[in-house]
Amino acid sequence: MIRINLLGTPRAKSKRGSAASAAPSLEIGSVGSPMVKILVSVAFLAGANAYYWYYLDHQAKSIAAKMQVAEDHNRQLSVVKTKYLERQKQADNYKRRVFVEHHRRYGERDRGGLVEQHERPGRKYCDSGYGLEH
Repeated sequence: MIRINLLGTPRAKSKRGSAASAAPSLEIGSVGSPMVKILVSVAFLAGANAYYWYYLDHQAKSIAAKMQVAEDHNRQLSVVKTKYLERQKQADNYKRRVFVEHHRRYGERDRGGLVEQHERPGRKYCDSGYGLEH
């Protein structure tokens, strides 16, 4: 059998009958003392912690800015809502006045409770029962 030395380590020469051979070994060199390893790991963890803190701080500032924009938008919409509700109240009051006026005028004709369409020249009673269509 042919043996090829791929590691490049010198082989101990032995006699033919002996089965003992040297085990392959791989030497990397000195990596450093345990203190250096601890310092490198602490520095890495400190860097990762600083990056994560920066990321969270950036997110907090972004959320605060978005909240400010949303609150401003909400204030603007509350003004619009107030105006809308005021106009709605005015419209309801107008419909009630028209309805009362209509029943005052045409009340004797409509004793069944449902107001059907009354034909008058140029006017027709609205299907909703609240106003007159022209």
